[in-house]
Amino acid sequence: MNKIKVFKWFVVGALLCALAASPAVTQAAEEEGSLSAKSQLTSAWPMSGHDPQHSSRSEYRGPNSAVKIKWEAQQGGFTAITSLIIGTNQDIYVADSYGNLKVFDYADGSYQKQYNSSLKEKPIILNKGTVVATDGKQTVLAMQNTDLYDWRYTFDSNQSLKTSPVINEGQSVFIHAPDRRLHAISAVTGGKLWESDIYGDTTPAVGKNGVIYTLSTASIGHSEVGYLYAVAPDNGRLEWKVHLSDINMGLSAIAISDDNTIYISSNGQDKRLYAIDPEGQRKWQVPMEGSLTAPAIAKNGTIYVGSEKGLLYAFDNNGRKKWQFEANAPINVAPTIGADGTVYACAGNTIFALNPQKGDVLWQFNAQDNIVTQPIIDSKGNLYLATSNRVTALYSEAPYAPYDLTVVSDRFNNVTLTWQHESSHKEDGFIIEQKVGNQEYTQIGETVRKGTTYEISSIPSGNYCFRVKAYNKGGDSQYSNEVAIDLTSKPDNEEVRTARFYLGRTTYYKDSSAYMMDVAPIIIEERTFLPIRYVAEALDAEVEWLEEEKQVNISRDNLNVSLWIDKPWATVNGEADFIDPQNQKVSPTLVPPGRTMLPIRFIAESLDCQVEWDEHAREVKIVHVN
Repeated sequence: MNKIKVFKWFVVGALLCALAASPAVTQAAEEEGSLSAKSQLTSAWPMSGHDPQHSSRSEYRGPNSAVKIKWEAQQGGFTAITSLIIGTNQDIYVADSYGNLKVFDYADGSYQKQYNSSLKEKPIILNKGTVVATDGKQTVLAMQNTDLYDWRYTFDSNQSLKTSPVINEGQSVFIHAPDRRLHAISAVTGGKLWESDIYGDTTPAVGKNGVIYTLSTASIGHSEVGYLYAVAPDNGRLEWKVHLSDINMGLSAIAISDDNTIYISSNGQDKRLYAIDPEGQRKWQVPMEGSLTAPAIAKNGTIYVGSEKGLLYAFDNNGRKKWQFEANAPINVAPTIGADGTVYACAGNTIFALNPQKGDVLWQFNAQDNIVTQPIIDSKGNLYLATSNRVTALYSEAPYAPYDLTVVSDRFNNVTLTWQHESSHKEDGFIIEQKVGNQEYTQIGETVRKGTTYEISSIPSGNYCFRVKAYNKGGDSQYSNEVAIDLTSKPDNEEVRTARFYLGRTTYYKDSSAYMMDVAPIIIEERTFLPIRYVAEALDAEVEWLEEEKQVNISRDNLNVSLWIDKPWATVNGEADFIDPQNQKVSPTLVPPGRTMLPIRFIAESLDCQVEWDEHAREVKIVHVN
């Protein structure tokens, strides 16, 4: 259509939808991460709990259909694995109780290297591959590679560090010193930024608002028993504190939601799950049974926490229990949440993938030995878990995600989606989903394997997001990148009108009103011909017939089309062209009772209108804007 304006929209950043994924032979795009350019974190799983909020929520989908073992890596000796994280090159980093940090190739599990230092507690991967950890004594250190230090920060103390560090999405590492005072260290230089008079004994967490949250669970030295503190990240100033318990809270853990609500699982004599709002007001608390895992927080605000009693609980953000899952063994490690909401819970030697809606089992896998660390998800959709001395990589045979999804529209709000796919992987088809405004995604269509284009006609004005996933017998892929488009309302003086004509029928419609013709549309040379008089009336066009020249002139707005009976060419605003370059036998003709029949697609598109053909209804629909 020669006058239709086509607009292309891409989403950059996370304003309406997620970042576009780059081509990859993976279930999700290989990219530098979804945090800001200043962020020190660009790995798929850079730290225990996944992120500074300790949400335990991946930005990638894990397997939600039956899994197979991709590889297994055995640890030697009697060391016990304590945590798994993922490097910036996607390799798997395995920390153990002896202070070893070993690196395994994500593709086949082959041993790559080992850091030549004693790295205790929970390491963190920074954006250039640097590892930040403690030595289990008095030093926080950053290692550039297996042998070279970036920096070391040593506390002047005879005691040892009791907690792990956490890093914000900028430049600071936060940790409690051996005397339990909170310190901030530059992630770049290792220099001290500040030390605070806040004393705590729990690994801190950092909210989306940048505030540091930490706990003092027991009264030791300067510590207060049962307090949660909110600390300013720039100077260590106390913003507020709230008293939670008069008794020792035990090995508690903090996780923070996207709206900066703080959730705490307390493992003292009085076991509870607490929710504290960003202003320091207690929202709710729920008594629990047995020792609790760290909370995990879904994007929709659901909180998941496991218990040594073999129960996984799902609470809404008002503290109401949505469901509970009964496992056959204690749940001692925090659950993990995939980007699609799938919950991965480990009980004894079994990992369960659970539907987040009801908690029913999607699949389960027996690791043969007790699972000792939180499972993690990489950018390919693979899932990793660890027993005391073995790492197992699990994968699904579901296809890889489509990529390079784009969206275009025209003035009639017709939308076309196109995407790429990894042809070496056997998908059976693609599912197209749409989100309108703040609503949830819903499926709107499906294509076969080679169908990488999807069209939607004349959709109402509004803000739309689209995504696509592939499927086969192994399950669904991860989603493609998401794209957004704003289909704005037409100006007050514009109105979209529709005319409908039917082969072999003399009734036609202008919008919803029916009218009669004295001749019906026909097929000539495999093209649809309509009587120009009635088409002109439907399009508010003017028609002039020059008998001597056998010429038809049609005018609409600033467009002028001229055609000649039995001539295969026409002029549009004075420029000549074939009516149908593919079939030069197509030309205007006369039928009784003297009606001029014209090839409708050429005429309509030349007059800045849109033509659609419905084979089933034998209908020609012409859409135009007045």
